[in-house]
Amino acid sequence: MFKSALIGMITIAHLLSMMSVEQKVGEIFLFGFEGTEYNKQIQTLIDNNIRGFIIYRRNVKNDQQLKKLISDIKSKSKDIPSVVAIDQEGGMVARIRSGFVPPNAMALGAINDLKLTHDVGYLTGKNLKRFGIDIDFAPVLDVNSNPMNPIIGVRSFWNTPERVAENGVAFFKGLRDSGIISVGKHFPGHGDTDVDSHLGLPVIKDSEENFLKTHVYPFKIAAEEGIPAIMTAHIIVPFWDKIPATISKRAIDFLRKSLKFDGVIVSDDLLMRAISGNMKIEEAVKKALLAGVDMFIIWKDLKTQLRVYDYIVSEVKNGDIPMDILNKAVERILKMKIMIQKSKPKDLQIDQEKIKSAIPEKAISICKGNFKIDKNKRYLIFFPKNPTASVVQERIYIGDYLKEIFKSEGVKYKLVKYNLKSTPYRYLKYIKSSKDYDGVIVFTIDAFKHRHSSQIADMVVKENPNNLVVAIQSPYDYLLLKNKSSVKAYIVTYDWNEDFAKTLIKKLVDNSGFSGDCILKGGGI
Repeated sequence: MFKSALIGMITIAHLLSMMSVEQKVGEIFLFGFEGTEYNKQIQTLIDNNIRGFIIYRRNVKNDQQLKKLISDIKSKSKDIPSVVAIDQEGGMVARIRSGFVPPNAMALGAINDLKLTHDVGYLTGKNLKRFGIDIDFAPVLDVNSNPMNPIIGVRSFWNTPERVAENGVAFFKGLRDSGIISVGKHFPGHGDTDVDSHLGLPVIKDSEENFLKTHVYPFKIAAEEGIPAIMTAHIIVPFWDKIPATISKRAIDFLRKSLKFDGVIVSDDLLMRAISGNMKIEEAVKKALLAGVDMFIIWKDLKTQLRVYDYIVSEVKNGDIPMDILNKAVERILKMKIMIQKSKPKDLQIDQEKIKSAIPEKAISICKGNFKIDKNKRYLIFFPKNPTASVVQERIYIGDYLKEIFKSEGVKYKLVKYNLKSTPYRYLKYIKSSKDYDGVIVFTIDAFKHRHSSQIADMVVKENPNNLVVAIQSPYDYLLLKNKSSVKAYIVTYDWNEDFAKTLIKKLVDNSGFSGDCILKGGGI
């Protein structure tokens, strides 16, 4: 049936006329599942016509296992093919950690080299393609205008709409060249919020004029450039509506009519508290479908997933959801599936290792002062351990890497790993000894949620004037320091892995300088 439409023997309209209500409703969902192998849960979903699946970290054990899992899912879908999606933004949000893993988007924004951003998107997609993945929920098009944003932060390319739009489009085109469907998110813009929509319902406080000019702008540009799919945000935009954008016809109409976007609109996960804490999931799907959303994510719980599926089927059959509304959504999804089946990835000759080394080399930024490591002197190093992962991260991938790097560089040092769940006063002996060293380096991480990180830094910089504070994820840690005037030098890395660690230490030893843009310049540094 689908193959006939794929090769042009029948139209999508004809294909739709051949599909049952149950099959059509099965097309509009993207469901998560438990396990790392094909199992009864997946089979039950396929038996109930579900043809959209999402891979999370819990489904990934190794490369061979993941390839087989996805192959098994696709081989069981006999009539209309299944699609498999993933959140592979990069850095803190990357479900697959093998092969090429892109950095946090803000690292690319700090470099602001659109060719590099494109190539990172291409390599990201190429890595996903080898597993049989079709859709990547990336790029993040949110403009992170609120430094204390609890859920976007370094997932955003920058705090200005132009840089976000340009890099977002470059990343999406890189994914497109690799044969992957790109989903820009989170419309109409989650960057000026102070509530995590996984936990509560954010309300935009900005004026309509500024919000459209700043936060909607990257989505406007992405739509003009042909991005195939856009994800909604569970946020209230008061000048449009009193309900979340995901279920607001005014918000979706703005995307459809004002921005002229006719691709697939995907809801963010409907189990997030911004939605599930305020209404039943099945009601949310119905309202969002009537508003113009095409696909709906429910990341877990087979019982909930089947209940919602059955409810939408019954609502279509009794006429409460017009067949025309469902058909429009399914038509867009089928067009996307044909696009996936017909995609021919470009064979671009991009040196993956060269790109991996170029990212930290160009992204790391010095925001204040200067600091050099002298091999003839002794340094005290504080590095955080046990940071808490956000819901969207699933896990923290932060290693210290420093012992081997300092050893290879011939640096004399003492390393103190401080527990972010313990009071800084537990480390008072080490803090007081800071003055006995030639210099001290304090690594911080997301001080807005790990307050001990900034407290340690505050106490250390008062003890030794030859100090360096390094923010290894959020660049905004400096804003939360009380003893800012005592900080001699402040560096932001925007991401952290072994490549970033090696590059940072080597540059401090060589005194070779940092070329990345500091997002805090002009903001109190």
